[in-house]
Amino acid sequence: MNVLTRVRRHLLLVAISMATLPATLGFAQSELAEEATWKLPDIAAVESQFAALAEEKQLDEATTGILQQLWSDSQQAENSFDLLQVGLKSATLIVPETATLVSTLESSQTPFVQLDLLPLTDERIPAWLRSQLSLATGIWYAQHQLYDESIELLSALTPAEVIDPVALLFYRGIAYQQVIQKEPALSDLTQLLEREEELPRRYRDVSKLVVADLQPLESDSLDEISRMMDDIRRRQTLHRSGTRVRKEEDDVIQKLDKLIEDLEQQQQQQQMAASASNSPASPAQDSTLKGGPAEGDVDQKAQGPGEDWGDLPAKERAAAMAELAKDLPAHYRELIEEYYRKLAEDPNSTDQ
Repeated sequence: MNVLTRVRRHLLLVAISMATLPATLGFAQSELAEEATWKLPDIAAVESQFAALAEEKQLDEATTGILQQLWSDSQQAENSFDLLQVGLKSATLIVPETATLVSTLESSQTPFVQLDLLPLTDERIPAWLRSQLSLATGIWYAQHQLYDESIELLSALTPAEVIDPVALLFYRGIAYQQVIQKEPALSDLTQLLEREEELPRRYRDVSKLVVADLQPLESDSLDEISRMMDDIRRRQTLHRSGTRVRKEEDDVIQKLDKLIEDLEQQQQQQQMAASASNSPASPAQDSTLKGGPAEGDVDQKAQGPGEDWGDLPAKERAAAMAELAKDLPAHYRELIEEYYRKLAEDPNSTDQ
């Protein structure tokens, strides 16, 4: 794994782990916050929703008392992530069908566990509560590097309908970044930073770093290819090597092919420019042959049918390209080497 990939992965893991730790979230309004397109949750309004649902379900006295104590303690919640946890605990008390999912989300440390996703689509559960369950599940997916599943759930949500809009925008933005969807990632993280002064430091700082990392990313660049290869490794680690991975591998090869072709053209142009600069300013005026020690005869070499004198066997071409790529930054060498390995293993190649 190259240095760039290791640094990027380390940054993500730090961001994900930090985002689950307690931190103070200020609820004070500022001039900048007033211009934001989203707002922080109103604890009293959230509590009212759960209280109304509890009344509808006609909970027994003991359960009602636990629920009331839970929300009384929530007034001390330091941030919206804590509030989400209070909401999930309330859900298990009011709607027992959610208990298995919530318990798994809270306790599982492996991405290979089977989640009970039935509550996410059970129409007997109010839509607003299903949104909170989808948010919590999407966060869990992102924390376990299951970014496609995370995006599938979180993309259907808006900040206005969830208890924790901060986590929604942050984790969805990170998930988009990890599958190399630049524009959606920038959109979510930029929207999150609209309330920069009110965010916990971990969210604010990591979001700024990711935005700065994504903004210069260009399509078909070595940087993009490096990220694609990192995504392929992630999927393989999760034992996913189906059509999606094979397509990404093919895309990587095609992008490297194009880069190498561009490098070849650039080198040819440089050689032509150098040749032109070495041409004599005053060529010989006479049309006579200049003398020399040799007679000018050359050995003839037979050329096979359909051959092109400019063609090279795949391995020789790879060696030539390696020489050409030696001037690239060191952390991209792995990309080039992997490309050559793929080329050498190509069953369609006649030069094995």
